[in-house]
Amino acid sequence: MRLKEEQERIAALIEEEQKKFNPEDLKEYGVGLQCIIRTYAAGVFFGTVVAREGQDVVLRDARRIWSWEGAFTLSAVAVYGIKKGKLSCVEPEKLVLQVIEMSPCSDSAAKQLTEWPTHDPN
Repeated sequence: MRLKEEQERIAALIEEEQKKFNPEDLKEYGVGLQCIIRTYAAGVFFGTVVAREGQDVVLRDARRIWSWEGAFTLSAVAVYGIKKGKLSCVEPEKLVLQVIEMSPCSDSAAKQLTEWPTHDPN
């Protein structure tokens, strides 16, 4: 009997939290922040989020992160930065489609990725 009461209590808490959620709030998530952006099929990007609509994000000063070492996950890249990697040139503005993950960067990781040299394949 006690287990059922606990399950009902948890279900009520979840229901209460879901009532507080407003999908419109997601439009503003990350706007103005330097973030790591992972897409469904176009790879990983770093830049400042200018606007967001559904799975589409506009980035300012966008860089594609082609490869990285020294961080196991993109979450770790956003928090700690990288030890080695290949980043593209800076694009003043980029529309990134099918975003599946956004991680705001720490100040130190953002500074490092901003200053990382552009990879030259030649």
